[in-house]
Amino acid sequence: MTSVDDVTVPVSEALRRARENGSRANAYGGGGGGAESASWRAAMAFGGWAPETINGRSAMVGFVIGEAAKRATGEGIVTLAHDHVVSVAAVLAVVTLASFAPSAFGVDYTGNPRSKSDGIFTAKIEKIHGRLAMMGILYEVATELSARGFF
Repeated sequence: MTSVDDVTVPVSEALRRARENGSRANAYGGGGGGAESASWRAAMAFGGWAPETINGRSAMVGFVIGEAAKRATGEGIVTLAHDHVVSVAAVLAVVTLASFAPSAFGVDYTGNPRSKSDGIFTAKIEKIHGRLAMMGILYEVATELSARGFF
């Protein structure tokens, strides 16, 4: 049984736990390397797991929400994003924080899709779905802008 203290962890304690657990999984899902390799900078590096993963996760959420709102209101995705900037920013922030939250608590799953290989949603499937969602959003934006003009 876990107590509330196990769930709510101060940042300093989470960083200490991450340093101690750094040998279990680094930012790329492998073992070893210490706390520095499990850092935010390593994950967000050009070759790190986070940029495409977070963009893909945001695109998947955004595409579903955008399409549902488009069908409900009849307005295009660009208009909806323009009218609801705070909501779009909030979704991006939540997806980003949710992607890094597991590594802050020192669990085996670090947010990197490669650190959890079992189940039907593998890293490869998540990457494919993220890319498809990004292309879907690009298609919706291009369609809306070409229909009404770019400016």
